[in-house]
Amino acid sequence: MQVSWSFMRAYEACPYQQKLIRIDKLGPEKPDERRFIRGTAGHKVFEIWAKSSFGDGMKPEMAAKIFDTLVAQKHIGWLNPSDKEKMRNRVIAEAAMLMEAVRYHGIDRLKNLQVESWLSASLLGEHVIKGLLDVVIDGGTWLLETKMSDNQKWIDPDQLVFYGLLLTLAKNRYPSRLSFFLPVMRRVEERLLDIDFSQDDFGRINNRIQNFVDKWTAGEFPATGEGETCRWCEVKNYCIKRKPSHKNRFIFPTII
Repeated sequence: MQVSWSFMRAYEACPYQQKLIRIDKLGPEKPDERRFIRGTAGHKVFEIWAKSSFGDGMKPEMAAKIFDTLVAQKHIGWLNPSDKEKMRNRVIAEAAMLMEAVRYHGIDRLKNLQVESWLSASLLGEHVIKGLLDVVIDGGTWLLETKMSDNQKWIDPDQLVFYGLLLTLAKNRYPSRLSFFLPVMRRVEERLLDIDFSQDDFGRINNRIQNFVDKWTAGEFPATGEGETCRWCEVKNYCIKRKPSHKNRFIFPTII
């Protein structure tokens, strides 16, 4: 079994949703990417700029080109053509904020910086944990996770501890610093957030992964989602908590 941070978090939010998507294969063939395109573009701006050793900067037309390329690659449609232009302008503005934050916090002066690093490691015998690390500095001494949002709900210290554990297992390198890079926060001094952690936190995350694996393999899939989990759920028409409608009355989900 392969465990990622997003998989584990999604299961914890609603096990039944993940059963429908991953076991019953009832999710959409192509998820709606419009909700994520802004964040994806921001990550790509940072990646390309970092790989050019933080040269003269990311010009507005370059940020716009990155956005347009991603929209084309993901075949994103727009109900209102003006929405695309608004989103492109926002990506350009946030690219400027990202560059300001990179320079303010001295990230452009760092050496031995790796961007977008996929890692995987064996855990609990036959299971594998994996993840995409946004920025790895000095071979893993410092991990940096980029969040292209000013919404505090996306800032979960346990995500960085998960990645720190992954790095320790994959590279035998214990990180000394874990940070969120938050380029679109209003105040530039708030755009780099260090988290406090210890070896005990790695043990706690290890236990959390074990608990998730045990419940998944035991077939524990209660429908516990609520709030935004249900609002944005792509398989909510199949949910056992939802009243039958003309859209789903002939669909009978598998009961475990």
